[in-house]
Parts: sequence; C-alpha cells; structure tokens
Amino acid sequence: QAKLQPRTIRSIEGADKYPNKVTAWINKIEKVHRSKPPPHIQYTRPMPDIDQIMEVWPPEMEELLRSCPELIPDASLDVSVADYVRICCSILDIPVYDNIVHSLHLMLSAYHALQESNQNR
Repeated sequence: QAKLQPRTIRSIEGADKYPNKVTAWINKIEKVHRSKPPPHIQYTRPMPDIDQIMEVWPPEMEELLRSCPELIPDASLDVSVADYVRICCSILDIPVYDNIVHSLHLMLSAYHALQESNQNR
C-alpha cells in the first residue's frame, strides 16, 4: 500500500485577480486526487484480478457483439437491478456470490480502469 505524505494546500488571496494561479491550483489538486490509491475492498470469496477481466476478448466474440448488438443487455431489459448486475457480471466472467456488491464493485473497478487506460492513450 502506498504511503501518502501530507501536503500543504495554500489559498490564493484575491483569486479573482489571478485566474492563472487558480487554474494551476485546481490542476495541482486534481493531480493529488489522481495520485490517491483506489479504495480497497476485502472480498469474502475469490475474485478474478482486474487485469484478467480487462483481457482482450477473442476476435470472434468481438465480431459477434459488433454484428449483434442486441446481445448486450441494455436498460430496457425488464429485470431487477440485482438481476441486471448478475447478467452483466456473467458476460464479463465476474463471479456472483451471495454478496452482489462485491461483484458490482469489481465490475465498476474494471470499467474505471478501462476508462483510465483509454484516457492515457
């Protein structure tokens, strides 16, 4: 686990007169927030690593999903939120045990990691 060092955050007197300083301050704060480690959750059952979930699908699977988008469940599916999470996790090979929150957390963590990797390209 990363050791976070305390940082001093200063204010800008007369901020309305120094928009460049305000922008630089906002950028520094955003950098601090990006450097924070993600929240950690202790799963009660074995879960796959995010890297496993983010592995590239076989080309046949990607082609099938591209040619038949109706295979991907959307919000119009008439099921409960819990069942919708189970369906989505099943598609992504994320196990669903008694605590669906753990599965949902892993799915959303993988989504976040994917978004981050796409932003860094």
